[in-house]
Amino acid sequence: MADYFSLNYTGTPFRLFGVTHLMTLLLITAGGCAIYFANRLYGRRFSEPFRYGLALLITLNEIGWHYWNAVNGLWTIRGMLPFHLCGTMVWVSVFLLIRPSYRVFELVYFLGIGGAVQALVTPNLNVFGFPHYRFFETFIAHTGIIFAALYGIFVMGYKPALWGGLRVFILGNIYLVIVYGINLLLGSNYMYIMHKPEVFSVLNYFGPWPYYILGIELLAIINILLLYLPWTLKYMLKKRGIVLRDRLTAVGD
Repeated sequence: MADYFSLNYTGTPFRLFGVTHLMTLLLITAGGCAIYFANRLYGRRFSEPFRYGLALLITLNEIGWHYWNAVNGLWTIRGMLPFHLCGTMVWVSVFLLIRPSYRVFELVYFLGIGGAVQALVTPNLNVFGFPHYRFFETFIAHTGIIFAALYGIFVMGYKPALWGGLRVFILGNIYLVIVYGINLLLGSNYMYIMHKPEVFSVLNYFGPWPYYILGIELLAIINILLLYLPWTLKYMLKKRGIVLRDRLTAVGD
């Protein structure tokens, strides 16, 4: 049992897109669909326990992550404060679940989902494969962000707007400047503004500092547009259906 929490894990290392990874992603996808159907079937009997339960799970998972790092001598003020994007979105997601707000939902949807999906598809787990604690902690943290956004859509009925994406982009850049100041003060590298992460990432394709920061901006814009795309398609299909119905009505007359 101790090996599952050990820093020197001797079990099966994590394998990107291996069977365990793909099964976990499939399970997460099924869980997202289950939120929709459970809310349609059971309403508040499902939604109320779910949102408080998810908020509690995310909170305990994050506290456990800090405790694990502290026990293993890895906790530092330069690396463990919640200033990385997903670290911030974890607590924003908890706030959304406890005190639902459309403005908070916009942040979780446009900022949280993109980073969380990337972390789930290409998690930085190294040797910590299933069933090590780090495996569960990583997938719970990032899945919690996505499920909080889905709760906003399926249960609260929130619909993201393109102007909302623009607001989030502006707020994200303001946050970037604030975190840059924190990095200068602490000598840290939150949000990887000061230099690229030590492990390989998509930022490696955008050149040296500071040019890769422009790549981060570009990725943010693409992410917002992609996340708004389903709503654009839904609107186009709905509009086309209305036009088709009007034409059929005219023919009938």
